[in-house]
Amino acid sequence: MLRLSRRLNLQMAFGLATAAVLLLAIGYALGCWHGGAQRDVARSTAFLAQVAELNDVTLLRQYCERNYFNANGRRACTLPSIWIDASSR
Repeated sequence: MLRLSRRLNLQMAFGLATAAVLLLAIGYALGCWHGGAQRDVARSTAFLAQVAELNDVTLLRQYCERNYFNANGRRACTLPSIWIDASSR
């Protein structure tokens, strides 16, 4: 009985250690994935801020209000050329 008890304790300890390592690996992988997604959001936000800074948003809105078309029951606009980089301005 004593030998059986030790064997079960060793198997249980090994199983718990395996589960802990697996959970840590999954947590690490999800953390890396989420961190990458946040970097992409920050990069996209910075790009949109730059577009807003380099272009006159009021003129773009007026252009779209004059040159819109219907798409799926909603108004849409094909934007004119916009500046996306300060060096091209």
